[in-house]
Amino acid sequence: MAEQQQWRNGSSSLWVVLLRSRLLVLLFSMFVYSLGFATLVPMLPTLLTNYFASRIAGHAIDCEQYVVNEQPAACQDAHADVVTWTSWTSLVANTFIAFLFSPVIGDLSDAYGRKPFILAGLLLSALPIAAVFMYLSGRASLLWYYPCSALTSVVNSIVVFLSYTADVLQPQHRTAGFGLIIAAYSTGFMIGPQVAQLLLLDATTATLVAGGGCIAAFTVVLLAVPESRPPGSAAAVLPGCPPAASSWKLRPLDALLSLQRSWQLITSSSLFVRLALCMAIVGVVSEGIQDMLIQYLQLVVGFNTADQSLLFTLLGAANLVVQAALLPSMAYFLGERRLLITGLLFSIIEQAMLALVTTKWQALAAVSLGSLAGVSFPAISSIKSTHSRPDQQGLVQGALAGIRALATGLGPLAFALLFSSCTKTSAVFGYHPGIIFWTTCGLTVLAAAVAASIPAHLAAVVFDEAPGAELGLEALLGGSANFNFGNPLAQFWADLQGGASNPRVRRTQEMALQLRQQLAAMQLREYHDVQVSTLLEMQRLWAALLPQSASTAERLALWRAAQAGEGKSAVHGEGAGGLSPT
Repeated sequence: MAEQQQWRNGSSSLWVVLLRSRLLVLLFSMFVYSLGFATLVPMLPTLLTNYFASRIAGHAIDCEQYVVNEQPAACQDAHADVVTWTSWTSLVANTFIAFLFSPVIGDLSDAYGRKPFILAGLLLSALPIAAVFMYLSGRASLLWYYPCSALTSVVNSIVVFLSYTADVLQPQHRTAGFGLIIAAYSTGFMIGPQVAQLLLLDATTATLVAGGGCIAAFTVVLLAVPESRPPGSAAAVLPGCPPAASSWKLRPLDALLSLQRSWQLITSSSLFVRLALCMAIVGVVSEGIQDMLIQYLQLVVGFNTADQSLLFTLLGAANLVVQAALLPSMAYFLGERRLLITGLLFSIIEQAMLALVTTKWQALAAVSLGSLAGVSFPAISSIKSTHSRPDQQGLVQGALAGIRALATGLGPLAFALLFSSCTKTSAVFGYHPGIIFWTTCGLTVLAAAVAASIPAHLAAVVFDEAPGAELGLEALLGGSANFNFGNPLAQFWADLQGGASNPRVRRTQEMALQLRQQLAAMQLREYHDVQVSTLLEMQRLWAALLPQSASTAERLALWRAAQAGEGKSAVHGEGAGGLSPT
């Protein structure tokens, strides 16, 4: 662990740290899980649509057999039912379960390590897969898929993955590291649907493959991924916060106080408040789109299982390119604040295109372009992590996930009501499905305005602008602060542009620096000599005029009297060297 800490505090490149810290092994396990699950994902929307359509019609029905605008009323209304059930699941999973548990899990992982919670998250992720398998084998209703999906939010794997990444990567690498997490998922989702198409997997076989992916990922993490937190480490106590996680060994229910710790963390600065508001709006929009996108495209342009496989493949490929290739360069050249704004602008474009979509290729193009909006979440996560102490990374990501969870629970429910109001045969607003995406477009414009209101100096890394400006004295003296002194390459280019790299200018600067250093050393020595001389003079005075049993108050009173007498002597020209107390 000491060696890992050395890599984290050193100047190693991103790929060197990834190899030495075993983060690549964790990313591989995430890829294996997403690869297995992605074989099932394109089939789920069709399974759900046909299930609800069959319930409405009273008999088995396959909605893929009908073309757009010729679907029976049962199929048209089934899309709204799927969105409604999914949205209620999001409400329970995010507003209640994840909002309560994400800060707690993040804080607990600060104290007890990330690995146990990564394993727990992988186990819970197998529950909805098992529910689908039970339905396909005729042993249970497909409605069990929804409560099982909600239970996966008890341990949000993304929260723990982000905390693990923040543990092992230096601050300047964290934006790229957070992007690699998304890239690992995206790679699996890019390959999985095509594997299912190539092997002609049916839904039952795809479910078994998805379950096998969970088991394989669990095994890799259990055997090959090391713990990133030192044994016995715990989150530090913020001023006014309840005790850290280490006290939970005696009182487990005190873990609920993580909510208070998270709230104080969010409200500790105007930067965090703005970021939380951005995350809330982005969560409402992204979760709302995720819950209804496939149903919207099935309804508007006639997407089927093959189209959904192609969509997930393109989405995975685009996310992989953005997160693994473009994100590091975009983060370097734009900075985290402008990166956040850029991602939100691409999201606005995507939603406007989806609102106007009339063909399948337009929908695929809009979603592929919208993958650039995925840089927003790594940007927010990176800004928050670089403004927090290393022993609070789990609490930071947990608070972030909790805020997003609250928004993503309430938002989709509102969008489900709007979706039903403009798509059902008995729709209040008539058949106008594009209204949904114009609404999300307006919300994203609001999020972009909030992001643009963040002052540039607040979004910069704290330690680059003003070392220790936002750190308490305890953090500075405790040795736990993670200092980052800036990017040397950026400084080099700034010197070139400013003419500071000219040999004569450089020599002059070095000479001036040496003179300043010599002057500082002389001033420090003079200060030291004065302090030592004063202490020796106090010792001689007390030894000459006071007994050894004299109290501290008596000694200080004698010294003040001596100083006052010395000042009077200096004023009347009686000499400056006397220290007589009279």
